[in-house]
Amino acid sequence: MASLWDEVGAAVHKTPHQVEIEALHAWISHELAETDREIISYVRKYRVVHPEQIEQAIRDGRLDGHPAWEDMIDWMNLIAYREQLLTLQTNLASETKP
Repeated sequence: MASLWDEVGAAVHKTPHQVEIEALHAWISHELAETDREIISYVRKYRVVHPEQIEQAIRDGRLDGHPAWEDMIDWMNLIAYREQLLTLQTNLASETKP
């Protein structure tokens, strides 16, 4: 029985491996765009460019700790996830060079 990758590859005249690589590129690009959208929402919401600035604003009393603290943690996690995606993208690009 042919795999989905085989079927798609045959339909678009590519190897299953090429289809997998292109699918990974598309997925990573999509995830990066979604992650950037979420990060931008925090930049706009708090009018700061780094999540650590939220922590300082909480300590200074300029922001209430809730939900700002949770947003700061989420933002930091988004940055870490974005870095992982970029690493995957770089590794994938180097793996697919001729």
